Amino acid sequence: MTPALKYHASNALKLALSSMLAFSPMMVLAGCSSNVNSEIASNDKDFDFSDAQALLLAIWQKENDEEKPMIVGGVGEHISDSEPLALDLSAEEMLKSTLVVPESLIKNSVDGASVMNGIMANAFTASAWQLKEGTDSAALIDEIEKTIKDNHWLCTFPDQYDIFLQDNFLVVSFGQQGQIEPFVTAVKQVMTKAETFSGKLAE
Repeated sequence: MTPALKYHASNALKLALSSMLAFSPMMVLAGCSSNVNSEIASNDKDFDFSDAQALLLAIWQKENDEEKPMIVGGVGEHISDSEPLALDLSAEEMLKSTLVVPESLIKNSVDGASVMNGIMANAFTASAWQLKEGTDSAALIDEIEKTIKDNHWLCTFPDQYDIFLQDNFLVVSFGQQGQIEPFVTAVKQVMTKAETFSGKLAE
């Protein structure tokens, strides 16, 4: 599948949204986690994406427009106000703090993409990653869960997190129930054979 053409916001919008993301409250409280689907992912002839952006775009297009929040796609200088965008994996510190993911996920990925609530990232943030061959996905998911549960959250506190793994693609999402559940439904329509790891986050 050919990735969607990247949309570049105006310089003013870029500066405003980049500034907002730089100060996004991404910081720690522990919750509880539980695996809700232990089915082992297998190859699916309909699951064929060239990169993480193509996957996240397909998921985003599945979600009902009326249920979508105002969003920011991407992180840093290259952002969109309409769709998920690819990530610059060299910006590790920014990606770790903004997307609440461990460094190991970034280092073990070929590429990534993200989309989040444009006003309050803690209410809805999702990222997709294409993992390198040979990555220990089980250990990686453990690290992702620990990173999210140990994060210091300011202002809006997310209700839950959901992680999906199918083949060499991983989707990580967290947020408030009203915004995260429509996204999770869309993920399950695209990643039909994914292993799913979910947990509640208690204030």
